[in-house]
Amino acid sequence: MADERLKLRLRLQNGMEFEVEGNREFVQSQREAFLIMAKQAVLEKNGTDHAQNGKKNQETPLFDWAELVESKNGVIYLRTKSPDIGAAETALLILAAWAQSGNRSMDALKLAKSIKKSGFSRGRLDRILNEDIRQARIIPAGTKRARHYRLSQEGLARATYLAQRILQ
Repeated sequence: MADERLKLRLRLQNGMEFEVEGNREFVQSQREAFLIMAKQAVLEKNGTDHAQNGKKNQETPLFDWAELVESKNGVIYLRTKSPDIGAAETALLILAAWAQSGNRSMDALKLAKSIKKSGFSRGRLDRILNEDIRQARIIPAGTKRARHYRLSQEGLARATYLAQRILQ
């Protein structure tokens, strides 16, 4: 029962789809993160905000990104390090924190500096991110020096899960 694998598929009325497979805890955390992101997407699309509707934001964030990352001279790096994560997971966390600060994508040079400042100095950035790019967690754009990266919804959900795991 402990290794029970669950599979969940959701399709919302607005066309957003979600599929996750794993243990109960992982599926629940991914589902919660997806529903929060879906709600934010609907609010952004409609151009409405909780404050505009006269309602207080009753949704509490799952955690504070400031507990996990720190920014110095425009470089975001992990404040809390864990032996469970590698350079690729660090990239997901950094991109998620960057997205939470209101930015859409991060250029490759800044991401490489952030990963290095977080304590992972080995390897080329494109090789570090290769698996996440293949699994569509990270979306690359541009070429050579104009290359930049952003997270997909799945990547943001994975980064949220990793951040919760590190902060616990």
